[in-house]
Amino acid sequence: MWQELKFRVSSENALLVEEKLFSSGAAAVTFLDARNQPIFVEETDQTPLWEDICIVSLFSQDVNLDPVVQKLVHDQPAINSNDIDIHLINDQDWESKWMNDQKPQQFGNRLWIYPSWITPSKNSVTNMILDPGLAFGTGSHPTTSLCLNWLDNNLIPSQHIIDYGCGSGILAIAAALLGASKVYAVDNDPQAITATLSNMEKNRISNQSIQTFSPEALPHVKVDLLIANILANPLIQLSEIFSTLLKPSGKIVLSGILEEQVERVSYHYRSYFELEEPQLNDGWALIAGSPKD
Repeated sequence: MWQELKFRVSSENALLVEEKLFSSGAAAVTFLDARNQPIFVEETDQTPLWEDICIVSLFSQDVNLDPVVQKLVHDQPAINSNDIDIHLINDQDWESKWMNDQKPQQFGNRLWIYPSWITPSKNSVTNMILDPGLAFGTGSHPTTSLCLNWLDNNLIPSQHIIDYGCGSGILAIAAALLGASKVYAVDNDPQAITATLSNMEKNRISNQSIQTFSPEALPHVKVDLLIANILANPLIQLSEIFSTLLKPSGKIVLSGILEEQVERVSYHYRSYFELEEPQLNDGWALIAGSPKD
């Protein structure tokens, strides 16, 4: 049996409170987003926090939490004792519980993503193996879901594709499994390239089908489809470069864009592309388009 202590705190005090909890005997401390606030990381050495954080800490049953709570309220006046929640939770095999909670995900009509410990049950569809919990995305985020659905509905077999900002390689691997003959997976983070290569191996995809590059090393190719699920500001900065990487008959697909950022991103792409109506999912957007004549 464990005691769970939960309360809210501002980001500027979160690390100090975490230290105090561990010094008071906490076995684990977790930071959660208290207000569903998107976090944008444009540099790989950044680790930003949400403005308002829910801290969840676990203590063994024999720890007296009264003095812990009193000290927290005394040292952090912003913490209201009435907002502190304490309850008991049973011992569990947490890893097994977490694994049992993970389910296969379907995108479009054909594409399914399975964690590695579940054997795909449908051989008539396209199955990808990708474990949840990766820092670079596994399909659960609305932008990744938008991109996967778009690929399932629109990718034409034998196309050549650039996945710009490949992260875990999820979009590059989906494209290869759905029939793309050549995928250029591009990312400026070496860890993303490592993750992509690892996930290619899990899905038995050769480096002839998917090749990985840093942005500087990407050859000047002309492809049928460029897909970029990154952030609004980098997308804006890359608009001219992207326009040089597509065949005249090609398609561009952009995501990682909040709904309120659609017009700003579109403004910078209209010089080069005829844009379609954005597709929306839970406050996020996907913009697709074709090169202008």
